[in-house]
Amino acid sequence: MITDFLAQPDTYGDAYVIAPDGSRAGLVWQSETAERFEEAEAPDDRTWGVWSVGLPLPMRSAADARKYLEALLPELRRRWELWRP
Repeated sequence: MITDFLAQPDTYGDAYVIAPDGSRAGLVWQSETAERFEEAEAPDDRTWGVWSVGLPLPMRSAADARKYLEALLPELRRRWELWRP
């Protein structure tokens, strides 16, 4: 997570994820909202995109963040696999 939601609780922020091959994607996340997974910036040769994501889950603790990311993982994996050379 780039946004320190533990120090300053919030329902939105920025993060990035690292795939098994070391490539990255950005996340613009929102918690406690309707579920969504939308392209914010197209993938390029360096990253597999920036994604605007939302889930109805809270983001108030490290355990919450883990559950949030676990919920996103299937779609993140799919987007990474589509991008991989």
